[in-house]
Amino acid sequence: MDNSYGYKSEYLYKAIEDTGETIRFLDTKAGAVFAGISICLTLLQISSGSIQNLYIAMQKNTILFGVLAFLFLTYSILVILSLFYSFKTIKPKDSIIIQTDNYTFYQLLYIGNKAEYKNQAAISEYYEKLRNMSKKDCTLSILAELLKLSYIRNLKLKNSNLSIMFFVWSLIPLGMIYICMLLTCFK
Repeated sequence: MDNSYGYKSEYLYKAIEDTGETIRFLDTKAGAVFAGISICLTLLQISSGSIQNLYIAMQKNTILFGVLAFLFLTYSILVILSLFYSFKTIKPKDSIIIQTDNYTFYQLLYIGNKAEYKNQAAISEYYEKLRNMSKKDCTLSILAELLKLSYIRNLKLKNSNLSIMFFVWSLIPLGMIYICMLLTCFK
């Protein structure tokens, strides 16, 4: 019996666990972006009176009015992009296809990815597959799961980073809008 098999399987289980924790953390980051956007929108709503005063003051100067409209439009687009990528981060990924090198993996732990989520096989069939599974089959199935989770993690990381980037960029026009409001208050 190969003594290194225990270390290899432990390594795979640990890698799956770490990848799962990273995925949960990325979902939390996306939730934080939602909270940040909510705070910014609440601040805009609270200062709506000042925004109306700014709008009235800027109507007399078409260039400044155009700049203000551009800032609001830019802020809105960046917030929408940030929300879009946050939703993409949180939305689960189904039916991931990995390179299998013409190997059929045992999918004992999956009921199915069909829309109706009905069990396609009996428990006894799963039991028989598990009972007849070799170490190699088990290791390859676990490895396939790790590859799928890694792929999901990479997608979520990309979407989460884009969401945060667009949120941070949205703070620039928002800050400029508040600076304009402060300047009109002191006139």
